[in-house]
Formats: sequence, structure tokens, C-alpha cells
Amino acid sequence: FTSFNLVISMLVALTTILVSFCLVGILVACMDREFGTVESLSVVVFVGFSIDYCLHLALAYQVRSGESFRDRVRNAVNNTGPSIFFAAMTTLISTTFLLFCRIAVFAHFGKVLAITTTLSILHAFCFFIPALLVFGRCASYVSTKCRSYLDRKVVPNTNTENEIHEHIIKDVTMA
Repeated sequence: FTSFNLVISMLVALTTILVSFCLVGILVACMDREFGTVESLSVVVFVGFSIDYCLHLALAYQVRSGESFRDRVRNAVNNTGPSIFFAAMTTLISTTFLLFCRIAVFAHFGKVLAITTTLSILHAFCFFIPALLVFGRCASYVSTKCRSYLDRKVVPNTNTENEIHEHIIKDVTMA
């Protein structure tokens, strides 16, 4: 979970699922590939790539507390957006070497990596950020309620999120 915020965690998961569905659709429909072993392994491996960009944006959104949700979205895009964008560009540039490889598996891997990176960055900025703007108020409300519940019920007399994590880990390991 992203700092105990169920709404943002669900948005990140939904974005990842959408990227995975789009990737499978492109592999099967546009590239005329059968969904075989290489494709299934590619989808499993590239789920990690697809979650990366929106997870960084979600963390940047969550770190900024005390501001309105729109200011938090704006700051997340302004502060983290350029780094995420150029990370995606670096990945896309590095895949060009794989695209011209003579070994078919590597060339296919490069294509799928380029498609996944493109889909991930597009979904992070064109789906996840607008979804944060739509559900941001709800996410802030849920986050506030979860934190107040944890402060009252689970972890009395703690002030930091690290102490909450330590208390939960201690409870889990003792059970």
C-alpha cells in the first residue's frame, strides 16, 4: 500500500492492469503473435516496468501532506514528472539496440520493452494523474481516516509512519 491509502493503491493497481491488458492486446492483435511462452513471460516480467512510473507519482503525491489534493497532484507532476519522463526516454533509447539485434528473441524483447515503456508512461500521465484529480479528495479523506484509526487503535502514542510500520511488523512477527 502507498502509505496506507487504499484509494491510491487501487489506482496504481488499476493502472498496472490497464497497461498489462493493453500490452497483451498489442502483442496478440497488432503484432500477430500467438500468446505463447515468450509472450506470457514478457507480460509477467513487464508488470514491474508498468507499475514503476505511476508508483513514483503516487509516492510523490503522498509525501506532500497538508496541501490541497490538487496542489499535491501539481507538485507530484512538477517535481517527479520530468525525472519519470526522462527515465522512460532513456529506456526507449536503450531499446533501439535490441530492435536491430539478429537474435529474434532479443529483438522481440526490445519491441515489447519499448511498447511497455510507452504504455506505462502514457498511462501514468494520461490515466493515473487525471484519476488522482478525480479521486484525490476521496484519497485524502481515506488517508486521514486510516491514519487517525491507526493512531487511536493500533499504535497509541506514536507520531511517525516508521513507528507505525515497526509496530505492525512486530505484531505480525509475534502472531
